[in-house]
Amino acid sequence: MLIGLAAVIGFNAVDTFFVARLGTESLAAISFTFPVVLLVGSLGIGAGVGVSAVLARAIGREDDDAMDRLVGHALLLAVTVAAALIGFGHAIGMSAVFSRLGVPASLLGHVAAYMDIWLFAVGPLLVGMFANGVLRAAGDTHTPAAIMLAGMGLNLALDPMLIFGFGPLPALGIEGAAIATCIARWAMVSAVIGVLIRRDGLLRPFSLAPSVVVRSWRELAQVAAPAALARALVPISLAALTAIVATHGHAAVAAFGAGLKIDAVLALPVLAIAGVLTPFIGQNNGASRSDRVREALRLGRSLSFWTSAIAVAAMAVFASPLAALFSAEPAVQRLLALLLVLTPIGIGARGMLLVLNAGLNATGSPWLATALVAIRTPLLAVGFGFVGGTIFGAIGVFGGIVIADLCAGAIAMFVIRARFFAHADEVDARDRTQRAEQAEQRHSRATRRLIPRPSGARHTPTG
Repeated sequence: MLIGLAAVIGFNAVDTFFVARLGTESLAAISFTFPVVLLVGSLGIGAGVGVSAVLARAIGREDDDAMDRLVGHALLLAVTVAAALIGFGHAIGMSAVFSRLGVPASLLGHVAAYMDIWLFAVGPLLVGMFANGVLRAAGDTHTPAAIMLAGMGLNLALDPMLIFGFGPLPALGIEGAAIATCIARWAMVSAVIGVLIRRDGLLRPFSLAPSVVVRSWRELAQVAAPAALARALVPISLAALTAIVATHGHAAVAAFGAGLKIDAVLALPVLAIAGVLTPFIGQNNGASRSDRVREALRLGRSLSFWTSAIAVAAMAVFASPLAALFSAEPAVQRLLALLLVLTPIGIGARGMLLVLNAGLNATGSPWLATALVAIRTPLLAVGFGFVGGTIFGAIGVFGGIVIADLCAGAIAMFVIRARFFAHADEVDARDRTQRAEQAEQRHSRATRRLIPRPSGARHTPTG
């Protein structure tokens, strides 16, 4: 998971690195696309988490019929959503979208040219997120990571050839970066679908009857929709925080932007932990093993705080050198060094919220998980950031974000104890009863498959 997440960051960094060589205008143009790209990516990641949670519970129950049905219908849902987004984007036009987002007229042509092509990467992006969620639900985190690394490598190879030209290939500029992204995304989704079909047999023929499809979509949406919404709240809140920081000058904005990138790297381990916990807890919840769910939450809590402690120690030593590496301006260096010392304090608490969200999504309480994210991100972070900035300036905004993390972590600790650890003996006794019932149901299903069908009986295909 950690390698896969690092590859996601690297994929976007590669585009930025090469486009920056085209000049300030091109770099500014691709920077204006980040909020929309991040929003679509966040929705895909969140929905993929939801799909993983639903499928993991089916695997835990050993319900093969539900698994076959849900995998096919999940990918069909991804295709449908992608088609709707592409159609919407082309119907209203990228120029109209980004002009409303405040892109200057001088850059609007570059932005629209990039996004008109990038829209064709939405399909493989969303289908790939859903397909990776299927693999993770089955316990395979290695294959998605390998595919992401290969995709990043392909994007790295194609970017300079298509942006600057190579042999018979003309220099396409910023549009070349969008084409490289599309090719890499299509290659990645082809690879993961091939894995689902050939190696794991997870993708099999499935029913297209409207009633069956709607039933599956409703089941998937119960977790995928709130998980996607929770992910979407993060870039929206970051935009609000950036606007607050901008009131304190360009140096504060530069420090905040660089600090967010470093903080994202420092927080990768807790994101990976949460990503692993979703299918792990989902499978054990489906198998009525609450004891293993509790043990997973304990480990997630411990790993989150160790990650924070290591990050705090590292930044106590390297904050100033890192700040000097990112900027030559003394004002930016000072603010960035302070930000790098402060934000790691909240990583462990932020990790606790992620661990709780994984547990809630995997056990069928996704709206509570979304509500807790809403409390932490738009409410606490933006609220404390605004108050801190009003009183103490830019440093107050940074401190307010840390306070929001600590408050959210305390709330997460309370909810984890109340939701998963209260009345553990009673829960374990109920689980034993449910495991016995599940075993009887599996035996019954297996027996029905072995009984020959009467002559002329209608055959209903699996899934």
